[in-house]
Amino acid sequence: MALCGDSITEQRMYTVLIEDYLLMCQTAGTVRTAQLGWSGEMVTALHGRLSSDLVPFHPTVVTLLYGMNDGGYSPPSHEVEQSFHAETAAVIHELHAQGVRLILVASPCAVDLDRFKSWLFAKCSPEAYNDTLLGLGRAAQAAAQEQGALWVDVHGTMQAVMRAAKARYGPSYSLSVDGVHPGPNGHLVIAAAFLKAMGCDGEIGLIDFDIETGKVTGSEGHRVLDSSPHEISLESTRYPFCFTDDAAREDSTATILPVLPFNEDLNRFRLIVRHAPAHLQVTWGDETRIFTGAELARGINLCTAFSRTPFQAAFVEVEMAIKRQQEFETPAVKNLLHGLANIDRYFPAGLDDRGSLSAKLIRRDAELNEAARSLVRPVRHRLQFAPVPASLPSR
Repeated sequence: MALCGDSITEQRMYTVLIEDYLLMCQTAGTVRTAQLGWSGEMVTALHGRLSSDLVPFHPTVVTLLYGMNDGGYSPPSHEVEQSFHAETAAVIHELHAQGVRLILVASPCAVDLDRFKSWLFAKCSPEAYNDTLLGLGRAAQAAAQEQGALWVDVHGTMQAVMRAAKARYGPSYSLSVDGVHPGPNGHLVIAAAFLKAMGCDGEIGLIDFDIETGKVTGSEGHRVLDSSPHEISLESTRYPFCFTDDAAREDSTATILPVLPFNEDLNRFRLIVRHAPAHLQVTWGDETRIFTGAELARGINLCTAFSRTPFQAAFVEVEMAIKRQQEFETPAVKNLLHGLANIDRYFPAGLDDRGSLSAKLIRRDAELNEAARSLVRPVRHRLQFAPVPASLPSR
């Protein structure tokens, strides 16, 4: 999977979140992910570098997130929309010709209504530029429909989440650090939109426990090692998604979760306890919560009920390896792989090891990807249960 875009992609944030999810939370087989973001890029420039920068990876899935620069930071223009439509369609057509099976074309992100005003390149109001981006999104949607690609409504999703967040926290709350480039909160919105469009169903796992009979079952990826009326020991190869950014930041993923149903849509690790007493104390990792028997009978989402999971350390270790891979990809593509395409200008007779240099870059990227994959090891964890007085509240 090649993740293509401008500086928002090159920030290596939503791209890391997507790779995190596909590697640790989904049973995605041998999927490999590479980010090919290029700061300041427009979709026209991507069209010009497909053969040099993308084709060597032989992707079968490609995502496109463009439009922020294509709009010129100016009011809506029918001519700009037409050009964006034509260039997007041409890119999709060429990708299909190169054997890409699935192409996801996103509408551009939204700009922040307050912070965009000080953006260096702004030539209009933030409201007007969001109208520009909305028009480019419609142009991308039309190109996707005409060329047999999937459309992802990143713009509409960001606008809806931004309105809800500002209503909750106040107008100064933002999804971006400068009005254009998203912070961790905004990148989670982008990642969620792509993951849902990819068909990720959000079912991380289900633990079904009958406290009366002691019978317990775990869904795929979760093996029951031992159980008693008071404790279940598990070994899991499918991780719940863990949020690893600084929760104290005003633009952290923690702040956006109340208005973005990420856990509900994409991160459901459910526990059902049958025949539980009126109130039951549940401990998972280093946190303890109290639930009613009715709540447990319906099933609780452990990812929502607990702020931290026993998977946190393992998740962070894999994510750090993913970041090392994606940090390699930026200079590998922009400085090395792209440069090889121009080598004939300086060596008209060709260069014998040009192909081997390209192959070495791709091989090194694959090695970094495999290094991250090898860290996804089974995690052992426990769910512990204890009765509580019926007079205590459930929270």
